Amino acid sequence: MGEYVKYGSKVVKIGTCESLYYTSYEKYLGALFAGQLGFVDGNIDPRYYARPNAGFRFRFPFPDEDKMPMGHSFDHFDRGVSVKVGADVWHNKQLDASQLHLAFTKDHVGQVIGTFRSGVLAPGPVPVLPVKKLPETMMLDIVFQKPVYRQSDGKFILALVLREPITGDMRRLEEDKDIRKFLKDLIKYQVAPDGDQHTRQFYRMIGARVMKGYSLELNGQRQLRSADVEQKMLSAPNDTLRRTRHFVGNTKIRNRHL
Repeated sequence: MGEYVKYGSKVVKIGTCESLYYTSYEKYLGALFAGQLGFVDGNIDPRYYARPNAGFRFRFPFPDEDKMPMGHSFDHFDRGVSVKVGADVWHNKQLDASQLHLAFTKDHVGQVIGTFRSGVLAPGPVPVLPVKKLPETMMLDIVFQKPVYRQSDGKFILALVLREPITGDMRRLEEDKDIRKFLKDLIKYQVAPDGDQHTRQFYRMIGARVMKGYSLELNGQRQLRSADVEQKMLSAPNDTLRRTRHFVGNTKIRNRHL
């Protein structure tokens, strides 16, 4: 099911079901606060998409898409930027180290009951595979930010949503300790190594935007400092998130079934 809003004089698609592929949260809020969004028949109140815990996840604000307008029809609507991280970032998922694109699923007592191939469960016995130690690192895709009130303390955050590229499984990181571990790995594997300066800068900006979603301080993460515009974004008060808290606290949705 497509999700549509009126943006100025045009009707634009912002996503499908809970995945809002065509707009970042910040761009959506900017248009919302500017009074540029309107209701489209068959859809929901535009304000509801922005509410924390409403179930919607927004396209991650990739730095190379900053000039794209909200609702832009991306060629890769489900884009993910790959990052190398420690496997403990995805500690609830286990991949076979043989790199045969297999993932095991277990029942409640830990008995292996099938395998995943390209995200499809194949019940039955597990094929014989070379026994290898699980890798210490793995590749994950950065795909979404999800506005939620964190379960542990009720804090409003834009939770980073990661995707496992083989199975397509997704999970979000909520706790500060988990996101700091993720950022530490981002610095270690994408920013710190010698390489193309443009690529390193791109990942610095990725890290800065992840941190902004949790209102985290830079502290020792100095390697995430980048271009002047990004430093200004980090040092300035997080006006967008503050306005969001005010917005969701004072907005009344007429239709209680939304």
